[in-house]
Amino acid sequence: MVPIMPFQCPHRDVTCHRVPGCSKDVFIAISAADSEILRQPIEDVLNEFSLGYYEALKDQTQSGKDAHCVKICGKIIEAPFCISIINKAQESNRGNPNVYYEIGKMNAWSKINIPIAKGPREAEFDMLGQDAIIYSGTEDLRTQLRQRVDTTIRQLGLFPNPTEIKKADPSVLKAFEYLMAVIEKNQSKDGMLQAATTFTRTWALIPNEFLDRLLEFTIKHLDHINEDVSIRMCQLLRYLYTSRLERDITRRKSVQEKALPKIISLIDHQKNGAIRTAAFDTMMEVGNESCIEPYLKKAIAAPTEEYTNCQLENRTYGPFLKQSYLAVITQLYESLENPGMPEDRKTRIRNLIGKLDEVFTR
Repeated sequence: MVPIMPFQCPHRDVTCHRVPGCSKDVFIAISAADSEILRQPIEDVLNEFSLGYYEALKDQTQSGKDAHCVKICGKIIEAPFCISIINKAQESNRGNPNVYYEIGKMNAWSKINIPIAKGPREAEFDMLGQDAIIYSGTEDLRTQLRQRVDTTIRQLGLFPNPTEIKKADPSVLKAFEYLMAVIEKNQSKDGMLQAATTFTRTWALIPNEFLDRLLEFTIKHLDHINEDVSIRMCQLLRYLYTSRLERDITRRKSVQEKALPKIISLIDHQKNGAIRTAAFDTMMEVGNESCIEPYLKKAIAAPTEEYTNCQLENRTYGPFLKQSYLAVITQLYESLENPGMPEDRKTRIRNLIGKLDEVFTR
């Protein structure tokens, strides 16, 4: 099933705003033992196609968040396609259960999966017919994987290796112009959502000569009257800023100056929890300590009762706490060391720490 955005999460009582295929990071299901040996050749091949990779096992940046959502399911949805290493563990002679769980998620979201194994007997019964790459060494793996990735990106309709693109196709530029016009006209809600979603799925294909205009367009519509478009523009700005502007310091500063006032305004004044969450996510990428710190202080100073409701996305600082759970907990514990703090204040903070632990670690 390819999800139609936005959609109801099948595991949580929330609306999911993940955009299928919007990322350039290929999701890799792999065990710790295989990762040490195979990560480098896989990374080398993906880099040839200007693709990155995401390995949930190695991601230590998502502590305190819903691991199933942000490290597995969400990343699989956003990935252009997936790769799985299905070698059996030496000690058990069985496939890694985490790997097969993630393969199940790939199948659930109709993702193309490229299985890799060091021998035909490595696959469990349900993977035997999946046309796995059987490699004899790392160089053989590079050769076979290069062919499969090339076939896959063409099957998905992605552009080939950017070094092969001499000049942007005029028809592509015309298509982007059309999508912008659909959003500018603000006539059809479904049309605007489809256009905005298309941008979030194809941002990696935007020609360089079109990038400045798209950045201006994205910033302009961060606070679009249509809530779904606003969410997509926040996502699009985040993708462009972290990937396309990674080494462009001048453009990054320009985006910060123009976008942060709008992002902060959305966080402070927007009533829609999903938009605030998207704005917080974007601020965590585009912002700096000077604009993030005030929200941390507000979260710490806020009355305990503001956090007693587990539906934190409906609270003013709920999305920020979801993004910075560990930072908030650390600040709270440090504040308890203040010798001049009244006992009733310490009691409130201890209660808040307990509630945050209950909400975020259950």
